[in-house]
Amino acid sequence: MNKAQTETIIKQQSIVQNKTGLGFVEKLDAMENSNINTLLELLSTIVETRINGTAALLELTSKLPEVKNIQYVNSTDKKFIGIPSDLDLQKRNIARYILEQDKDIATIFFLTPKGDIYIGEPYSDQEQLPRLNYVDRDWYKGVTKTNDTYVSATFLSAAIHVPAIAVAVPVYGNTTGNNVNANQTTLLVVGYWVGIINPAGIKEDLSRLDLLGQSNKILLIDHNETQVVDLSSADNQNQSLKSYSQLQSVKNALNGKSGSALEMIDNVMTSVYYYPVYIHPHTWALLLLQPFE
Repeated sequence: MNKAQTETIIKQQSIVQNKTGLGFVEKLDAMENSNINTLLELLSTIVETRINGTAALLELTSKLPEVKNIQYVNSTDKKFIGIPSDLDLQKRNIARYILEQDKDIATIFFLTPKGDIYIGEPYSDQEQLPRLNYVDRDWYKGVTKTNDTYVSATFLSAAIHVPAIAVAVPVYGNTTGNNVNANQTTLLVVGYWVGIINPAGIKEDLSRLDLLGQSNKILLIDHNETQVVDLSSADNQNQSLKSYSQLQSVKNALNGKSGSALEMIDNVMTSVYYYPVYIHPHTWALLLLQPFE
Protein backbone atom coordinates (compact mmCIF):
# COMPACT_ATOMS: atom_id res chain seq x y z
CA MET A 1 0.00 0.00 0.00
CA ASN A 2 2.46 2.70 1.14
CA LYS A 3 5.17 1.30 -1.17
CA ALA A 4 3.06 2.01 -4.27
CA GLN A 5 2.35 5.51 -3.05
CA THR A 6 6.06 6.04 -2.55
CA GLU A 7 6.77 5.00 -6.15
CA THR A 8 4.21 7.57 -7.32
CA ILE A 9 5.89 10.28 -5.28
CA ILE A 10 9.29 9.36 -6.71
CA LYS A 11 7.84 9.68 -10.23
CA GLN A 12 6.41 13.07 -9.28
CA GLN A 13 9.84 14.15 -8.12
CA SER A 14 11.27 13.21 -11.53
CA ILE A 15 8.63 15.35 -13.24
CA VAL A 16 9.57 18.31 -11.08
CA GLN A 17 13.21 17.78 -12.05
CA ASN A 18 12.36 17.93 -15.74
CA LYS A 19 10.19 21.03 -15.37
CA THR A 20 12.80 22.98 -13.44
CA GLY A 21 15.55 22.08 -15.91
CA LEU A 22 17.98 21.60 -13.00
CA GLY A 23 20.17 18.58 -12.26
CA PHE A 24 19.19 17.96 -8.64
CA VAL A 25 22.42 16.07 -7.92
CA GLU A 26 25.08 17.99 -9.83
CA LYS A 27 23.55 21.45 -9.30
CA LEU A 28 22.06 21.16 -5.83
CA ASP A 29 24.28 23.98 -4.59
CA ALA A 30 22.89 26.26 -7.31
CA MET A 31 19.26 25.62 -6.55
CA GLU A 32 17.10 28.55 -5.54
CA ASN A 33 15.27 28.39 -2.22
CA SER A 34 11.95 27.76 -3.96
CA ASN A 35 13.29 24.65 -5.68
CA ILE A 36 14.84 23.33 -2.47
CA ASN A 37 11.51 23.92 -0.77
CA THR A 38 9.80 21.86 -3.47
CA LEU A 39 12.33 19.08 -2.96
CA LEU A 40 11.83 19.06 0.82
CA GLU A 41 8.06 19.06 0.36
CA LEU A 42 8.32 15.92 -1.79
CA LEU A 43 10.65 14.22 0.68
CA SER A 44 8.34 15.07 3.58
CA THR A 45 5.43 13.53 1.68
CA ILE A 46 7.39 10.30 1.28
CA VAL A 47 8.09 10.14 5.02
CA GLU A 48 4.51 11.01 5.95
CA THR A 49 3.15 8.40 3.55
CA ARG A 50 5.39 5.66 4.90
CA ILE A 51 4.82 6.20 8.61
CA ASN A 52 1.16 7.23 8.47
CA GLY A 53 0.51 4.28 6.12
CA THR A 54 1.96 1.93 8.73
CA ALA A 55 -0.27 3.53 11.36
CA ALA A 56 -3.34 3.02 9.15
CA LEU A 57 -2.55 -0.68 8.70
CA LEU A 58 -2.18 -1.17 12.46
CA GLU A 59 -5.42 0.73 13.09
CA LEU A 60 -7.30 -1.41 10.58
CA THR A 61 -6.08 -4.72 12.01
CA SER A 62 -6.61 -3.57 15.61
CA LYS A 63 -10.36 -3.83 14.97
CA LEU A 64 -10.23 -7.54 14.13
CA PRO A 65 -11.88 -9.85 16.71
CA GLU A 66 -8.74 -11.99 16.81
CA VAL A 67 -6.66 -8.99 17.86
CA LYS A 68 -9.18 -7.89 20.50
CA ASN A 69 -9.27 -11.38 22.04
CA ILE A 70 -6.91 -11.69 25.04
CA GLN A 71 -8.15 -15.03 26.35
CA TYR A 72 -4.63 -16.18 27.26
CA VAL A 73 -3.68 -13.12 29.31
CA ASN A 74 -3.43 -15.20 32.48
CA SER A 75 -0.68 -17.22 30.79
CA THR A 76 1.59 -14.16 30.62
CA ASP A 77 4.86 -15.09 32.32
CA LYS A 78 8.25 -13.46 32.78
CA LYS A 79 9.76 -16.76 31.67
CA PHE A 80 8.43 -16.16 28.14
CA ILE A 81 8.32 -12.34 28.33
CA GLY A 82 4.65 -12.72 27.45
CA ILE A 83 2.70 -15.85 26.56
CA PRO A 84 4.28 -18.98 25.05
CA SER A 85 4.78 -19.21 21.29
CA ASP A 86 2.04 -21.83 20.84
CA LEU A 87 -0.75 -19.70 22.35
CA ASP A 88 -3.04 -17.19 20.60
CA LEU A 89 -1.91 -18.31 17.18
CA GLN A 90 -4.69 -16.31 15.50
CA LYS A 91 -3.23 -13.05 16.78
CA ARG A 92 0.28 -14.19 15.91
CA ASN A 93 -0.81 -15.03 12.36
CA ILE A 94 -2.28 -11.55 11.91
CA ALA A 95 0.98 -10.06 13.17
CA ARG A 96 2.91 -12.17 10.65
CA TYR A 97 0.60 -10.99 7.88
CA ILE A 98 1.30 -7.36 8.81
CA LEU A 99 5.04 -8.02 8.75
CA GLU A 100 4.70 -9.47 5.26
CA GLN A 101 2.65 -6.50 4.02
CA ASP A 102 4.72 -3.70 5.53
CA LYS A 103 8.48 -4.23 5.39
CA ASP A 104 9.10 -1.07 7.42
CA ILE A 105 7.80 -2.88 10.51
CA ALA A 106 10.43 -5.06 12.15
CA THR A 107 8.37 -6.38 15.07
CA ILE A 108 4.71 -6.43 16.17
CA PHE A 109 3.72 -6.48 19.83
CA PHE A 110 0.47 -6.71 21.72
CA LEU A 111 0.66 -5.32 25.24
CA THR A 112 -1.82 -5.37 28.11
CA PRO A 113 -3.32 -2.10 29.38
CA LYS A 114 -0.71 -2.18 32.17
CA GLY A 115 2.12 -2.24 29.63
CA ASP A 116 3.09 -5.92 29.92
CA ILE A 117 4.12 -7.83 26.80
CA TYR A 118 1.37 -10.26 25.73
CA ILE A 119 2.82 -11.43 22.40
CA GLY A 120 5.62 -10.41 20.07
CA GLU A 121 6.22 -11.46 16.47
CA PRO A 122 8.66 -12.71 15.41
CA TYR A 123 8.62 -14.75 18.63
CA SER A 124 12.42 -14.62 18.71
CA ASP A 125 12.13 -10.86 19.30
CA GLN A 126 9.70 -11.48 22.16
CA GLU A 127 11.73 -14.06 24.04
CA GLN A 128 14.99 -12.07 23.98
CA LEU A 129 13.46 -8.94 25.53
CA PRO A 130 15.15 -7.90 28.79
CA ARG A 131 11.91 -7.26 30.69
CA LEU A 132 8.15 -7.76 30.63
CA ASN A 133 6.85 -4.24 31.28
CA TYR A 134 7.31 -1.09 29.13
CA VAL A 135 5.26 1.62 30.84
CA ASP A 136 8.33 3.87 30.76
CA ARG A 137 8.38 4.09 26.95
CA ASP A 138 7.37 7.29 25.18
CA TRP A 139 4.87 5.43 22.99
CA TYR A 140 3.12 3.88 26.02
CA LYS A 141 2.82 7.23 27.77
CA GLY A 142 1.57 8.82 24.56
CA VAL A 143 -1.04 6.25 23.61
CA THR A 144 -2.44 5.99 27.16
CA LYS A 145 -2.67 9.78 27.46
CA THR A 146 -4.33 10.39 24.10
CA ASN A 147 -6.28 7.10 23.73
CA ASP A 148 -5.43 7.43 20.06
CA THR A 149 -2.78 6.22 17.63
CA TYR A 150 0.60 7.53 18.74
CA VAL A 151 3.93 7.65 16.89
CA SER A 152 6.87 7.77 19.26
CA ALA A 153 10.11 9.68 19.16
CA THR A 154 13.10 7.63 18.05
CA PHE A 155 14.54 5.32 20.72
CA LEU A 156 16.97 2.42 21.03
CA SER A 157 14.74 -0.61 20.56
CA ALA A 158 15.02 -3.51 23.00
CA ALA A 159 13.60 -5.76 20.27
CA ILE A 160 15.78 -4.94 17.24
CA HIS A 161 18.70 -3.20 19.01
CA VAL A 162 18.86 -0.18 16.68
CA PRO A 163 17.25 3.27 16.77
CA ALA A 164 13.57 2.73 16.01
CA ILE A 165 10.11 4.32 16.00
CA ALA A 166 7.04 2.79 17.62
CA VAL A 167 3.48 3.17 16.34
CA ALA A 168 1.06 2.32 19.15
CA VAL A 169 -2.67 1.82 18.58
CA PRO A 170 -5.22 1.32 21.38
CA VAL A 171 -7.31 -1.84 20.98
CA TYR A 172 -10.89 -1.43 22.15
CA GLY A 173 -13.33 -4.10 23.22
CA ASN A 174 -17.02 -3.29 23.58
CA THR A 175 -18.61 -3.67 26.99
CA THR A 176 -21.78 -2.34 28.59
CA GLY A 177 -21.35 -1.08 32.14
CA ASN A 178 -23.84 -0.32 34.89
CA ASN A 179 -23.16 3.39 34.58
CA VAL A 180 -24.52 3.73 31.05
CA ASN A 181 -27.91 3.49 29.42
CA ALA A 182 -29.01 0.31 27.72
CA ASN A 183 -28.56 2.00 24.36
CA GLN A 184 -25.00 3.15 25.10
CA THR A 185 -21.74 1.29 24.75
CA THR A 186 -18.60 1.96 26.74
CA LEU A 187 -15.30 1.37 24.95
CA LEU A 188 -12.79 -0.48 27.07
CA VAL A 189 -9.10 -0.58 26.17
CA VAL A 190 -8.07 -4.23 26.21
CA GLY A 191 -4.49 -3.64 25.07
CA TYR A 192 -2.14 -1.92 22.65
CA TRP A 193 -1.14 -3.03 19.14
CA VAL A 194 2.39 -1.78 18.56
CA GLY A 195 4.59 -1.83 15.47
CA ILE A 196 8.33 -1.20 15.79
CA ILE A 197 9.63 0.59 12.67
CA ASN A 198 13.23 0.33 11.57
CA PRO A 199 13.97 3.70 9.87
CA ALA A 200 16.43 1.99 7.52
CA GLY A 201 13.56 1.48 5.06
CA ILE A 202 12.79 5.19 5.01
CA LYS A 203 16.46 5.96 4.52
CA GLU A 204 16.62 3.50 1.63
CA ASP A 205 13.73 5.24 -0.17
CA LEU A 206 15.26 8.67 0.30
CA SER A 207 18.62 7.35 -0.88
CA ARG A 208 17.03 6.08 -4.10
CA LEU A 209 16.38 9.69 -5.06
CA ASP A 210 20.17 10.21 -5.22
CA LEU A 211 19.99 13.84 -4.12
CA LEU A 212 23.22 14.27 -2.22
CA GLY A 213 26.44 15.82 -3.35
CA GLN A 214 29.60 15.18 -1.36
CA SER A 215 29.01 18.05 1.06
CA ASN A 216 25.23 17.86 1.50
CA LYS A 217 23.26 16.17 4.23
CA ILE A 218 19.56 15.43 4.76
CA LEU A 219 18.26 14.80 8.29
CA LEU A 220 14.89 13.71 9.63
CA ILE A 221 14.33 14.99 13.18
CA ASP A 222 11.53 13.84 15.52
CA HIS A 223 9.34 15.91 17.87
CA ASN A 224 11.92 15.51 20.64
CA GLU A 225 14.51 17.17 18.37
CA THR A 226 16.37 13.86 17.97
CA GLN A 227 17.75 12.48 14.71
CA VAL A 228 15.66 9.72 13.12
CA VAL A 229 17.52 9.36 9.81
CA ASP A 230 20.84 10.71 8.55
CA LEU A 231 20.77 10.15 4.80
CA SER A 232 24.47 10.90 4.52
CA SER A 233 25.44 8.26 7.09
CA ALA A 234 26.99 5.12 5.60
CA ASP A 235 25.39 2.84 8.22
CA ASN A 236 22.02 3.78 9.66
CA GLN A 237 22.07 0.76 11.96
CA ASN A 238 24.85 2.27 14.08
CA GLN A 239 23.58 5.80 14.30
CA SER A 240 23.42 7.33 17.76
CA LEU A 241 20.44 9.17 19.20
CA LYS A 242 21.86 12.56 18.31
CA SER A 243 20.05 15.69 19.46
CA TYR A 244 19.64 18.83 17.33
CA SER A 245 17.84 20.82 20.01
CA GLN A 246 20.35 23.67 19.62
CA LEU A 247 19.13 24.54 16.11
CA GLN A 248 16.55 27.28 15.64
CA SER A 249 15.74 25.79 12.24
CA VAL A 250 14.58 22.59 13.95
CA LYS A 251 12.37 24.55 16.34
CA ASN A 252 10.91 26.48 13.41
CA ALA A 253 10.06 23.30 11.49
CA LEU A 254 8.52 21.69 14.58
CA ASN A 255 6.29 24.76 14.78
CA GLY A 256 5.09 24.07 11.22
CA LYS A 257 7.32 26.58 9.43
CA SER A 258 9.54 26.14 6.38
CA GLY A 259 12.49 28.29 5.33
CA SER A 260 16.26 28.63 5.64
CA ALA A 261 18.81 29.81 8.17
CA LEU A 262 22.54 30.01 8.82
CA GLU A 263 23.52 27.89 11.82
CA MET A 264 26.74 26.64 13.40
CA ILE A 265 26.79 22.83 13.28
CA ASP A 266 29.85 20.93 14.52
CA ASN A 267 31.84 24.17 14.36
CA VAL A 268 30.95 24.68 10.68
CA MET A 269 28.76 27.53 9.47
CA THR A 270 25.97 25.78 7.61
CA SER A 271 23.07 26.73 5.38
CA VAL A 272 20.04 24.90 6.78
CA TYR A 273 16.85 24.49 4.74
CA TYR A 274 13.97 23.18 6.87
CA TYR A 275 10.48 21.84 6.31
CA PRO A 276 7.79 20.35 8.61
CA VAL A 277 6.75 16.70 8.43
CA TYR A 278 3.34 15.80 9.85
CA ILE A 279 3.42 12.47 11.70
CA HIS A 280 0.23 12.12 13.72
CA PRO A 281 0.00 13.45 16.38
CA HIS A 282 3.32 15.30 16.04
CA THR A 283 5.23 17.57 13.72
CA TRP A 284 8.77 16.49 12.78
CA ALA A 285 11.48 18.34 10.86
CA LEU A 286 13.26 17.63 7.59
CA LEU A 287 16.58 19.44 7.11
CA LEU A 288 18.89 19.87 4.14
CA LEU A 289 22.36 21.01 5.24
CA GLN A 290 25.02 22.65 3.07
CA PRO A 291 28.35 24.15 4.23
CA PHE A 292 28.13 27.94 3.89
CA GLU A 293 30.73 29.39 1.55
